[in-house]
Order: sequence, then structure tokens, then C-alpha cells
Amino acid sequence: MQSKILDKESVVYYWIFILLSIAAIVTAWASEIYVLFVVPIAIIIGVITFIDFKKIFYFLLFLIPCSIEYQVTPSLGTDLPTEPLIVGIMLAFIVYISLHPKKIDFNFIKNPITIFILIQFLWSIICSIHSINGIVSTKYVLAKMWYLTTFLFATSIFIKDIKDIKLFFWCIFIPLSILVMVTLVRYYPMHFAFEDVNKTMVPYFRNKVNYGTTLTIFIPFIILAITWQKSGTWTKKILILSVFLFLAGIYFSYTRSCILALLVCVVAFFAIRWKMIKLSILVSLMAVFGFVSYMVYQNEYMDHAPIYEKTIQHDKYEDHLAATVSLEDASSMERVYMWIGGTFMFLKHPIIGNGPNTFYPNYKHYTVHSFETYLSDNDEKLTVHNYFLLTLIEQGIVGLVLFFITIFTFLAFVQKYYHATDDPSYKNIIMACAMSFVGIMVNISLSDLLEVDKIGSIYYMSIAIAINVFIAIDKKQKESFTLSE
Repeated sequence: MQSKILDKESVVYYWIFILLSIAAIVTAWASEIYVLFVVPIAIIIGVITFIDFKKIFYFLLFLIPCSIEYQVTPSLGTDLPTEPLIVGIMLAFIVYISLHPKKIDFNFIKNPITIFILIQFLWSIICSIHSINGIVSTKYVLAKMWYLTTFLFATSIFIKDIKDIKLFFWCIFIPLSILVMVTLVRYYPMHFAFEDVNKTMVPYFRNKVNYGTTLTIFIPFIILAITWQKSGTWTKKILILSVFLFLAGIYFSYTRSCILALLVCVVAFFAIRWKMIKLSILVSLMAVFGFVSYMVYQNEYMDHAPIYEKTIQHDKYEDHLAATVSLEDASSMERVYMWIGGTFMFLKHPIIGNGPNTFYPNYKHYTVHSFETYLSDNDEKLTVHNYFLLTLIEQGIVGLVLFFITIFTFLAFVQKYYHATDDPSYKNIIMACAMSFVGIMVNISLSDLLEVDKIGSIYYMSIAIAINVFIAIDKKQKESFTLSE
């Protein structure tokens, strides 16, 4: 019915579009408000959104690897062109669901993983109300709201089956692969020098950590895509080569956390296969708790304070690694400097936290000067370099516990459903989502990345895709049980 109406009135719509476009262009030229030049594009996107909303969603996925950070004001930044589009999709999605309520899958909403994510979001709202800086905390809540709506809930509707997952893969893989090749080509004349690494991936990646992490967490999906191809085909050969391309990109990003993440993913793969993921998580938590307890007991951490004159940045990767081990690397010790300050900041408001987004403006009041390095001016306005600690500082013990519950529940469900199905395609999808998730967990233990569009988007989409597979397995088993009766 809708398509017939659009066909009959297509001429009217066409002329309305032409007149609005001309008016916008003339006004932009006359008033020098050049942002009006985007009105025709906005109209096209708006029309497509309500005619075929799914295409805009996949268009966003294609743009994610190409997004750039833009500083609107000294205190307000955004990702272009993705963040305005994410907000637009959130609003359109609300309208779409209102018009098509049957599209809502309540099995997805009722899933414990989804419930814990929503509870954590609600807790962040409570923390924002009691924040020491309500304005910056409100910005966090708004950003988290459109990330959840677009990358968790819209994904749950638009990436339902293998065909959708394949489209998701190609939309991200093609532009991301091009950017890896461009980065390596730009890096070659610099002889892959360690000190020049951050110059090669701008403006599409803020730094080598964002770049390396994005490649690391997407490799599991490339391996998944290889399983879709027939043996000997060109597509399969290209995808296999792309794994080596991405590994080269990761290696020449010189990002230690990414190398560690790849190794942990291998361990996690076998832990899931051997039904040992719960034990692995428990051992990891005990190790972290034991180490922290040891360092805190009788201020043991003070014995490891760096020598200011010796704690420097290095020009060679080998020196960088050696300095990391000997505690003479500036970037590593700067993390420790922030972690100590963050810990004292957490103790100020241990239950409810200081409020989202409040770490950077306030942490220097809590730091220990013995751990200062040449990087402690923090011109890049970086946060605590550990998302778990950041959650503890800004959302208190409750926020961290909710985050841990979400992680544990997701990995427990991954193991459960991986072994609950005999369908190899389901197993491969579950494992790809799990390995991407684990890669993110390792990297956010040394950086704060979940609010980065390239990484946060894949984080939520991996969860949504996995939950959809869990639901499909349950449905298949229920149908099989009914038929057997």
C-alpha cells in the first residue's frame, strides 16, 4: 500500500525535494552558512530511512572505519560523519519500532545479558544525577543511549541471520582493509620507525592503540568469513591474505595490548572448547585481586616508583619492550601514575562513584607525585587507561560489579550455546563474537576504548549477534522437541 502511494505521488515528492534543495543551496550561498549545503543529502538520507531503514543502518557500518574525530569546542568532540548518523538512526529507530511493534523480539530483551546491560545503563543515570559534574556525566549518558539503541537494539533487528551477518562483515571489512593498506603504504617510506607510528593512521584513527585494537577485534570475523567460502575460491584466498595483512597492521602498530589480546584469544578459544571458561575467569580475577592486594599492603607500590630521569619514551620497539619490563617506560609508568590517582579518587565516593566522564578533570588532585613522568601533563586529555578502574572510579563498586556480571554472563552463555548446538555455522558465529569480545576485554584493561565508535560499535554488535544466535538455537531445539513429541 505504501509503495503504491509513493509511486502515485513520486512526481510531487521529486519536485518538493528539488525546491528544498535549491532553497537550501541559495540560502547557504547568500548567508555564507555553508552547513546548509548538506540539506539535500540529509533529505535523501531521511527519505531512505523511512522507506528502507535497513540500508541506512548498513551505510553507517560502512562509514565506521572511515570516521574521524572532530573537536567542536575545546570540551566537546564528536566522530564525523558517524555520530550524527548514529543519533539520527536512534531517532528513526524509535519511530520505526513505533510503526512496526511486531519487529520487537522480546526474547532478546528478556535475555539476561541484555537485562544486565540495561541495568548498568540505568545505574549510570543514577551516578550522573549524583555526579560531581552533572553536565559531562549527562553527555556520557546521552552518548551511551544512542550507542545502545543503534548498535545493540537496532542490530538485534537488522542482523538476524547468516545473510545479514555476511553483509555486516563486508560493510566493515572493505573500508577497514583499505585503511590498513593505506596505513602500511604511508608507513613504508618511514621504514616502519617506532617513533613515527602515530603519524601513519591519522585522521581515521586517533592513535596506534585505537588502530591496533580495531584490527585485533575484527580478525575473528575475518576467520569466520573464511569458513563461508568454498575451498580454492579467490574470495577465500583474499580473505586468508587479509588475515596476514591485519596481523602486519597490528605488529607495525607496536601496540603491546593487541599482541597480548591475540594470545589471550587463543587461550579463551580452547577454554570455551574445553568448557573451562568459568574457571579461567575465576583464576584471572583471583590473580588480579591478589596482585592488587599485594601492592596495596603496607604501601608496597611505593617501592616501585619510577626514577623521573630514567623514565622516558623510546625510539625503538625493542627498547620500548625492555623498558616496560624494567619499569622505565614512560607510557607504562604514566598508566601506573593514573591508576594510583584513580584509586584514591574512587575512595572518595566508593559506592556510587564520582559520575561518568569526571575522571580527567579531577584526577590530578589525587595523584602521587613520586610516579610522575614526562607524560603527566596529559595534553591529549587521556583517561585512566583501564576501563574497569574507570568504571569503578566513575560508577562505584556497584557499576563495576554490574559490568563484571555482564562479562561473566556473556561468556558463560557463549560456552553453554557453543556446546548446545551441532550446527557448525552457529558455532563459528558464536566463537567469532566471543573472540572479538575477549579481544576488547584485554585491550580495555590497558586503555579506555568502549566509547570509541570503531570499538564500542563492534562490542555491542558482537553481543547482539551472539544473543540472536542463542535465541535461534533455543527456537530450533524447541521445534525439534515439539516434533519429537
